[in-house]
Amino acid sequence: MPVLCQVYGTAAAALACEFYELQCKEHSPGSTFTARVAAVVPDEQIQASVRYAAGFLFKGQPESTRVILANQLYSNVFQAANQTIAENAVRESDETDE
Repeated sequence: MPVLCQVYGTAAAALACEFYELQCKEHSPGSTFTARVAAVVPDEQIQASVRYAAGFLFKGQPESTRVILANQLYSNVFQAANQTIAENAVRESDETDE
């Protein structure tokens, strides 16, 4: 799961970067702001989620494990994209204020 989160989280963050830059150019023609990709969720955090979800296998609840892992994958991937937008909004605001 850490590899999936890394691959798809990085892709989602890159797309968010492109989207942010397009929005800057659309709303401020001539904008030279360059967005940066945010970090993906750390492997340790993902591994902790997997361990937690795996606990349900030993309780005879494999469906709970599947649901938790699916939700965590979704959340971790989109966290990278959302963090990219948020961090760049702050950076752009700071640069505009200068």
